[in-house]
Amino acid sequence: MITLLETVSNNYSARLAKPTSPAIPKRLKHAIEYMHANISSPMSITDIADAADTSVRALQGAFQQFKDTTPLNYLRTIRLEGVRKALTDPAISLSVAEVARSWGFSHMGRFAALYRQSFGEMPSNAAKMRRCGSE
Repeated sequence: MITLLETVSNNYSARLAKPTSPAIPKRLKHAIEYMHANISSPMSITDIADAADTSVRALQGAFQQFKDTTPLNYLRTIRLEGVRKALTDPAISLSVAEVARSWGFSHMGRFAALYRQSFGEMPSNAAKMRRCGSE
């Protein structure tokens, strides 16, 4: 019966593919902590896997299973969210480029495209709104 449920598409196929425990593995947690601690530094998937004391393949599998993304996409997402918070914070008066660099983005054109894709606006618009809100 279990084999039938796992091999034939049914209403419960998606649930069977999801992990049964909501707890994330210790190594995945270490990888995420490493990303946050080194957010502005350049890092590769190998660096992240080494910090988590796991293989690249196991790390990719854990991210896919528990976060439904890849490690580098997860890193990009937390960086973009950090930039957005900084750009909308009236207490921060850095330029868009300075904020982006402080969050680990080095190529401003790619950064602007990613930001627009994620938030539906250009980063300069968020910075303008910040300046207007603080006046």
